Formats: sequence, C-alpha cells, structure tokens
Amino acid sequence: MSKRGNGTGSIQQRGSKYVVILTLGKDELGKQKRTSKRFPTLEQAQRYLEEQTTPPASGEATTGNEAIPAINLQTCVLDYLEEWLRLRQPHIKIKTHQEYHRIIDLHLKSSLLADVTLGNLTPLHLERLLLSEITAGKTVKHARCVLRTLKAAFNQAVDWNLLSFNPILRVKAPRVPHQKMQVWTADEVRTFLDCCKVEKPRLYALFYLALTTGLRRGELLGLHWQEVDLDRQELQVKFSLVQCGARAVLGDPKTQASHRRITLSADTVQVLKSHLVLQKQEEKHWKDLLLEEESLLFPSTRGGFQLPSNLIKVDLHNQS
Repeated sequence: MSKRGNGTGSIQQRGSKYVVILTLGKDELGKQKRTSKRFPTLEQAQRYLEEQTTPPASGEATTGNEAIPAINLQTCVLDYLEEWLRLRQPHIKIKTHQEYHRIIDLHLKSSLLADVTLGNLTPLHLERLLLSEITAGKTVKHARCVLRTLKAAFNQAVDWNLLSFNPILRVKAPRVPHQKMQVWTADEVRTFLDCCKVEKPRLYALFYLALTTGLRRGELLGLHWQEVDLDRQELQVKFSLVQCGARAVLGDPKTQASHRRITLSADTVQVLKSHLVLQKQEEKHWKDLLLEEESLLFPSTRGGFQLPSNLIKVDLHNQS
C-alpha cells in the first residue's frame, strides 16, 4: 500500500457520522500527524475534504476581488507573519492583536529572521534571534514576548500544513529574574486615598474600588451602573476597556474566569453612592455619547470612555 502524502485525506463512516481524516505531515520525531473532524452528512464531509485538500490555482490565493500571494515553504518569515496576523485578526482579542503587530512591526521586520524562508527555518535561527535581542539590550520580558508571538504564528503554520512542527518549541525561553512584589501598607493606602479625595475627586471612587476589589484597570473603566447593585452590595464584571492608540474600545474581560461577581464592602458602597451623586451633577454637560458609553461608572469629563493610559500616572502633590 502506498503511503498517503501530506495535504491529502479520506472519509470514513463511523456509526451515523462521517469522519474526515487529513494527513498533516510529520512531527519533530518523524511520526505521521493526522487530524479528524466529524460531520452529520456525507455531503458536508466531502465539501470540507475538498476545501482542505484543493490547492490554490497558479500560485495565488484570492479573497473576494483581491489577489494575495500564496503562502508556501518559499515564503519568507516576515511575509508569512504579516499574512498570519491579517487572517487571525478577527479571531483574537484587540489587545493581543496590538501586541503581535507591535512585535512584528518594530522588532521582527529588521531582524535576522525576516528574510529566512519557512522551508529553511530552524530552531538555530530562533536561538540567534533571541541572542541578538538580549545583546542589543532588550529585556527578558521583551524577549519572551517575541517568542510568544512567534510561537502563536508557527503553531498556526503547523495547523495550515505549512510546517511539520513548530521550531520555537525547541527554543528555551530566558528566565525572568525574580522580583519581590512591593505592597503598600495600610497607612500608605489611607494616605493615597486621602490625597486623591482632595486633589482628584473624580478618581477617588475608582481607586477606592480598585483597592477594595482588585479589579483590573480595563475592568474598572468598562463598568456600567447597570452592572452594579448597591442594594445587594455586589457588581458583575462583564466588559473590559482596551486602548487602541488614542481611542478606547469596549471588549470582553481578559479570560473567561474574569466574568465574575464581586461582593462590595459597606464602605465601598457608600463611596460609590457619593460618586453617583457627583456624577449626576456632571451629566447635564455630556452630549452625543455612544450607546456603550452611557451609564459608565468612571467616564471621562465628557462622559465617554476614559483612556486607560490616563490612570498610569496620577500627580498628588499632597502625598507625603
């Protein structure tokens, strides 16, 4: 029996289902890799098999009326990364896309890796890239971000049958130096809040809620009054505000587990009630808000989204 080639497949009936089995090539140990998918009808299975095994015509793939170069083993890494990011954008979080784009645009375009073809890519290329980043004075955290981006990109290349295995898996990420976390004392927290109440009254309730609940910055700025029940002393985390350049976009929380209910202490409830009174006085000046900007707990002075970067530095002159 002849061996089945890469990019081929077959259909098997198992009970009332039809299973498409695709050959993906070999892994780093030389073992044949296959994947399978079940369908309720033979017609659906045949259509899926045809989509997965039919190569693009004359070396090009098309999306609508736009022709784009086909990606293959002769494609250089930079071209592949840019096409990968374009195709994956609808499927990943905005912040993740921003991070991938930053790494590719600022650090990989001019790197040792850019002109290497996918077919010639080896773990040695990646080790040299890592060394060049570290010797250029980049931090370990940055180097790990580069590796994380490349790992996601080459995992996709394996899924797309372009690579038989992900070479980044042979590269060991540098260790992050252990740093002891610095935590404020109770006196320092009180001093901060007292100064904030005097000098930044609009932000007082935000920081008070952050300190008593541990909410992330984006979660705080994405809160609406509809998600807060002051009578039951609880709130629900449903959204997170993500900054995209000079604008902010409301998205999902960081992880599935981040969708949660949080119990509020009695003093936090009182702070929020006072904050609501102050906010009612500002509302008459707010105009032309987007639907998702209405009823924000912590809006900008214009009533819309407040950029997360605005909270990074708060100047409190009275803090000792």
